[in-house]
Amino acid sequence: MGLGSNARSYLIRVEIPEGIKTSYESSNGGKKFEDASKLIEASFPTSMELIGEFFFNRCYALTTVTGLENTKVTKIYRNTFNNTAITSVTMPST
Repeated sequence: MGLGSNARSYLIRVEIPEGIKTSYESSNGGKKFEDASKLIEASFPTSMELIGEFFFNRCYALTTVTGLENTKVTKIYRNTFNNTAITSVTMPST
């Protein structure tokens, strides 16, 4: 699921596929979408359990995160949504 910096620069929406459990399931660690500056929306699968550091760092246009409330995520690491336009995130109920 890792993307090169050139590919990330064109993303506007991303839907993380069902079955992915952590943001560390790729060669670039947790920084999957770092610097995807045009990304505006991200959708999470119910299988997601952990979102690592800098996952959406410097995704300046990111305003919408969907599906997170239906995941198994119990912790979002620091700087996950650093330098984004996100104003709130709904976590799953425990």
